[in-house]
Amino acid sequence: MLSACRAFVKIVAPKGIVLMNVQRPLVYLSSLEKNLGVDKTNQQVANKIKNYLATAGFEFTSDKNKAELALDVNSNSEKGAVSGSIFITYATSVIRVSSVKDDKEIYATTLDRVKGFSLDYERSSQDAYNKLLENLDSQTLPEMLNAILQ
Repeated sequence: MLSACRAFVKIVAPKGIVLMNVQRPLVYLSSLEKNLGVDKTNQQVANKIKNYLATAGFEFTSDKNKAELALDVNSNSEKGAVSGSIFITYATSVIRVSSVKDDKEIYATTLDRVKGFSLDYERSSQDAYNKLLENLDSQTLPEMLNAILQ
């Protein structure tokens, strides 16, 4: 009879531990948002941009000297024509991103005269801002993030 002989070999693979300290980019955000020329209490455009960048791994600071990037948002809506009982309003937003160190502009865009409609100017202005925010989500923010990361 043949006896089965089994040999077990234990192999110890080398391993190493690497500690990484990853620092997220710091952004200073300044924003001026108006609704029909009056300062808005709810900064919709700035909040949308801030949420998008935070999800992408950026952090925000209130001290511009500590920041790597400066983000400036300037938005306003203006009254347009009245057609029957429909009030037309236009929202415009200017977004600029620059390097704090050398003040070099990295990205700039204008969402110009996005049209909103409703039964009064207040609601029409909000409709224009909502359409502007949709445009930010679908096109402008991915474009801006791509420009920042290059």
